[in-house]
Amino acid sequence: MTSYKVTDAAGAVKHFEVASGAGTSADPFIQKTKLVASTESIGKVVVEQSTTSALVVGQKAVTNTAATLGSSTALKYGVTVKFMSGTGPLYVGVSGVSNTSGYKLASVGNTTPVIKVDNLASIFIISDTSSGDKACFIGS
Repeated sequence: MTSYKVTDAAGAVKHFEVASGAGTSADPFIQKTKLVASTESIGKVVVEQSTTSALVVGQKAVTNTAATLGSSTALKYGVTVKFMSGTGPLYVGVSGVSNTSGYKLASVGNTTPVIKVDNLASIFIISDTSSGDKACFIGS
């Protein structure tokens, strides 16, 4: 049996216990919870069943004309972009991205943090050069 604690917005600590189950609807992972009796609300609690989201990977030839990173593809967690080859630099952003407004990938090997978007087509990329640059991406 594992004991967890949750701190509410007021800083009060609430305790509960969790027993491991088989993960089925008849025997869920969280079998037993015990919250300390109170008139206070601990706030919203969200429990999600984790599912593996399909990986989305690809490469993109980048020019000095802004273009979407890829076709319309649903994402659950977001995407990371890496400067793969060329002279660059590359700039990553939303529609209308430019070399003055995007997240700059100055040299080959530079990578963006995870960009939390729900669709690959909402990310745009542009280069300072007209040809020869390439980016790769991975997301889910």
